[in-house]
Amino acid sequence: MQSHGVSTEPRSSALGGAPDIVDAQLLLAAEHTSLSGSWWLNLENGETVWSPEMYEIFGLDPASGPSREGVERLRHPDDAASVTAVIEATMTSGGSFSIAYRVIRPSGEVRLLDARGWVESRANGHGRYARGTVHDITNAALLARGRRLADEQRELILRATGDGICGLDALGRVTFFNPAFQQLVRRPAAGICNELLHDLVHRDPSGRELHPPADCPYSGEDHGRVSDIDADFCPGDGAPLEVSYVRVGVHEGDFAGAVLSLRDATEQRAAARRLHSSLEQIRSLSTQRGHLLSQLAAAEERERLRIAADIHDDSIQTLRALELM
Repeated sequence: MQSHGVSTEPRSSALGGAPDIVDAQLLLAAEHTSLSGSWWLNLENGETVWSPEMYEIFGLDPASGPSREGVERLRHPDDAASVTAVIEATMTSGGSFSIAYRVIRPSGEVRLLDARGWVESRANGHGRYARGTVHDITNAALLARGRRLADEQRELILRATGDGICGLDALGRVTFFNPAFQQLVRRPAAGICNELLHDLVHRDPSGRELHPPADCPYSGEDHGRVSDIDADFCPGDGAPLEVSYVRVGVHEGDFAGAVLSLRDATEQRAAARRLHSSLEQIRSLSTQRGHLLSQLAAAEERERLRIAADIHDDSIQTLRALELM
């Protein structure tokens, strides 16, 4: 349970005088949402007025009428003592209170409420009354908890991944980044957010732009999903890198920008070039080998024909010699 404590600062009536039933009804009519209710209590005679929303918030039957005791019985056991202490101190000493606590409706449903109230006196100093509001903040609390968990999960993912990840607005300024991104750009964390990514990584150590801003792939404008290589990536230490990146356009309400994932591909690209060079050498050697084999085959054929011719000539000369004998 979250308690905001008791304020003893005096508060004057917003209605400008001693409240009567008409004043109370005006206060009740100010309700504008089904999850907010208001109440008015005459501390002298116990007269109580509730707005219809109060019954809905506590899950009570309107026919039963307003019941302070009934509400007290619905307070969560872990919150009941502190809530009672805060409210009773305000009713006794005056001032105001603001406190969040849980109730268990008759149906068994647990709801989180934000209750606020204050004590005022009639203009002539005789008679005291209290008024206040109750807001069912269960859904808002669940939504806030869901967002907080989502933010925590996103933070864990951003910290766990080895890729540098950042957000860009429509101008290309960095809106968020993870540790891997900071390591990639090699700059102090304080000097990254709200800076143009182009200025962070597309300038040489002297500050000269490596290419015009119009040619920068990190503008933040929506181009859908783009995957490419940035060969002009120059981080803070001035050592050039080749970076592979994936850029995805983002639209959320009025916000337009992009999410960027980057990875140092310098060694990978160098290895690919070495492999390509080796393959080219192999192809060249293979071609040369083919030429040599062709030349060898041609030489062998010429030698075979020469030998065959020599054998043919020897045979003819032998036959002629036999004819002359």
